[in-house]
Amino acid sequence: MAETPPLRTYSVDELVAATGGRLVPVLGDSAVAGLSRLRDPGEVLTSGGAPEDVVVLQGALPAGALPPSWPGLLVLAAKDPPATELPVPILFVADARLAFARLSALFNRAALPTPGIHPGAVIEAGAEVAADATVEAGAVIVQRSQAVPREARTRSSAPAQRLARPAVFIRT
Repeated sequence: MAETPPLRTYSVDELVAATGGRLVPVLGDSAVAGLSRLRDPGEVLTSGGAPEDVVVLQGALPAGALPPSWPGLLVLAAKDPPATELPVPILFVADARLAFARLSALFNRAALPTPGIHPGAVIEAGAEVAADATVEAGAVIVQRSQAVPREARTRSSAPAQRLARPAVFIRT
C-alpha cells in the first residue's frame, strides 16, 4: 500500500471558522500545520512554539512575556487579552477550552485510507479492482461468477465452515 499522506495544513481562515473566533491582526491566508496545547502561560515563556503551531492558552499571558519563539497562531479567551501588542496573530475566542476541543477534532481526524491493496487481502485471480480502490487487510475479493452466496457466509453454524476472522466479500 502507498505511504500515508502528510498531515493536512489548515489556513488561519479555516481555524477561525472552526472556532467562531475573531482574528487580530487579520492575515492573508497563511497555513498552520501543527497544534500544540500549552495549558499555562508560563510554559509559553520557556518552550515557545514553532511557526506551524497553534498554541491555545487557558489563561492570560503575563505582561511583557517574551517566549523564545512564537507560534504561528495564538488562541486566547477574549476575556484574557494580552497587555501589549504581540508579534503573532491572535485568535480571540469566547471559551479557550471549547476552542481547543474544536481544533483538536479538526487536527486529529483519522487519515483517509490510501488507494491500494493490502498484502493481507485476498484477491482471486481474474477479479477486477478499481485503481483508486482501497482494499484493507482481511478483505476477500472474488470474481462475480464465483461469489460465495450470502447464506453460506453468514448462516453456517459448523465451526469448520466459519471464517477465521471477519471478511468482506466484494463481487467484481
